[in-house]
Amino acid sequence: MIETWGAEKSMGKSPDAVMVVEIFDSIKDPRFARTRLHPLSSILMLCLCAVICGADTVMAIERYGHNKIDFLKQWIPFPHAIPSYDRLARVLAKLDPMVLESCFAQ
Repeated sequence: MIETWGAEKSMGKSPDAVMVVEIFDSIKDPRFARTRLHPLSSILMLCLCAVICGADTVMAIERYGHNKIDFLKQWIPFPHAIPSYDRLARVLAKLDPMVLESCFAQ
């Protein structure tokens, strides 16, 4: 997955956004491979952007994603559109908070 981000980086994409995605790519995905419809780094970047913009629920994160899909696709792949709020909630619930904290500290 990082290879596609590197190609975007060379096209003038924000190096900060690419760096954040690479940090998120280091997180072990807790889902079974067969249930990974959306890349974990895409979900985390969507959540980060939405929360920065004021989203405080998974429904608000999903709504933000639908409203800003063109902007988000500049940096984040969404091969199956924006994940639903229930999918977001399931993925976020499986993540280790300490791992996320260390990623944000980077």
